[in-house]
Amino acid sequence: MYSKENFYSSSPSVNDTTIIVPLPPSETQLSKRRIILAKLIKHFSSRKVLIFLVVGLVVACIELAYGQKYEGQCPYRPQITLFLTVHGIVKLVACVTIIIAYAQARFLTNYKYLYELMLVNIAIHLIFGLFFLIWFILGNVWIWTVNRSVMQGTDPTQTSTYCENALYQAAKHLLIVHYILMGITILLIPATFMLKRY
Repeated sequence: MYSKENFYSSSPSVNDTTIIVPLPPSETQLSKRRIILAKLIKHFSSRKVLIFLVVGLVVACIELAYGQKYEGQCPYRPQITLFLTVHGIVKLVACVTIIIAYAQARFLTNYKYLYELMLVNIAIHLIFGLFFLIWFILGNVWIWTVNRSVMQGTDPTQTSTYCENALYQAAKHLLIVHYILMGITILLIPATFMLKRY
């Protein structure tokens, strides 16, 4: 056991003030940050991001328009309008964050905390990407598992089987458009890397 004297004698005195100063980042850490920052700025200020933005805005507006126009007109599968509405709204919000990231990359290149801002942008877009993946899978389940022999689009009084045909067709075709856009994106990624190599 420790005696009181030993305990207090080993404790730091009140006058003993130690200030901990964080070390500045090393030159290699700074150069890695600069490389990452340059890549992020190049990505967010590229034409490819603008093209994705325009296409995303168009598809989001179409999804939102169909989801709102036909709300309540598919009692057989009400999740279809929910899917279109939520997907459209979240995609519009994602497009706004892309516009903000684009503006930051184009006009704030001398901003002190641009590196941290770009990392926040990446984190936000990863969260949106995860949401879109999960929601897209749910939308596929809700739309493609419809029993076409049971569902009908002619008699709205038969609520157990009715779904507005224009809504169902739009939802189905919007999913196909998403598959086409994903395919184009997947093909463009290796093509971009190959062009950069040569």
